Amino acid sequence: MSAGLGPIVLLGLGGLLAGWAIWLLLTVPRPMGWSAAARERRRRSVHGIHQGWLALTGLPLTPRDVRHLGWLIGALTVLGLMALTRNPLIATAFGLVGMLVPEAGIRYWARKQWQRLDVAAYGATHMLQAKIHFDVPVLEAFRALLPDVGEPFRGWVTPCVTAEATGHPLEVTLKRQAEAIQHVELATLADVLAAERTHGRTAPVIAQTVELWSQRLQADAVRRGTLAGGTMLGYGVVLAGIVAFWGLVLLSPALRHGLDHGYGFWLTGLGAWLVALAGYVQNRVSRQAEAV
Repeated sequence: MSAGLGPIVLLGLGGLLAGWAIWLLLTVPRPMGWSAAARERRRRSVHGIHQGWLALTGLPLTPRDVRHLGWLIGALTVLGLMALTRNPLIATAFGLVGMLVPEAGIRYWARKQWQRLDVAAYGATHMLQAKIHFDVPVLEAFRALLPDVGEPFRGWVTPCVTAEATGHPLEVTLKRQAEAIQHVELATLADVLAAERTHGRTAPVIAQTVELWSQRLQADAVRRGTLAGGTMLGYGVVLAGIVAFWGLVLLSPALRHGLDHGYGFWLTGLGAWLVALAGYVQNRVSRQAEAV
């Protein structure tokens, strides 16, 4: 590949990726930013990561730790590519991509754990409904559930049960933890359990909650399939663009020679920044789609 053609191909590749990513950003469904729930999500998150969601991964990190980890990976990427290419445009562009990797990976992992907890909690609520129907006290019913429920719900709900001994009612702790991971049905269940402890006779309400929960799970299955397909396609296209970029560089000795000066310096640098822009927009689109 000639030194003149290589940078133009890279620039064209980056332009296509960036145009595709911007089109995604303009067409993705947008959450209702005026709602109280949306404002609360923004307040309690850092770069799309919530502490409650992060806790589901089991990682001993805070959202700010994730951000600092991204900065560290980005800085190491910049230093490594500066030594390799001597082109600050390429180095900083792919440093941006490296900075996004921890947040995107952890958000994906946390979402998968949330989905597993959701299904396990739905099954546990079915069992709880039967026990409360036979007038088993709330705390006893929950304790009886623990050996039979799956992870990660068992580990997630156990502190709610044990906190009762320290003077924190089960339903209060349950609601606080449910709100931290933005789980509407579990937060509603906490309110129902509070009413059950005080007044009893809430089995029909729990049955209705379970029915609505079942309908939401079915709708989520369809939505998750669409979202997962789009997300994987988007990140796959960005990854293919990154591989193609470096493939063109490695296959063209003349292009490698021109990375740090003149025409090749500017066009390859601009191509790298367009690829990085596509990655940034894809990450933002994924956050936005998850919030709808």
